[in-house]
Amino acid sequence: MSQSKSVLQPEPNTNTNKGEPGPITTDHIAAAEVIMGLPFTPAERELMLPGANQILTHYDELRAVDLPNQVAPALQFNPQIPAPL
Repeated sequence: MSQSKSVLQPEPNTNTNKGEPGPITTDHIAAAEVIMGLPFTPAERELMLPGANQILTHYDELRAVDLPNQVAPALQFNPQIPAPL
C-alpha cells in the first residue's frame, strides 16, 4: 500500500551550513500554511520569498547586537518627537 507524502512530514535536512538556517523556500511557506490555516497559490508563495528572506537577514542583524543581560527591556515606546521647551 502506497501512502502519499504528508505536508506535515519534515524534509530531510540538506542544510550544509553547520547550524545556520538556510533561506526560506516555498516548501517552508507551504508548511506554515497548514499551521496558519491560510491557503496560498504557488505564485503567491513565490511572491513571499524575497520579503521572508529579507526578514531573516534583519533578524540576523538584530542577533548580532551585543545586549548585556543588565539592560532592562523597554516598558514604553513613544515614537513622538518631544515638543520644544
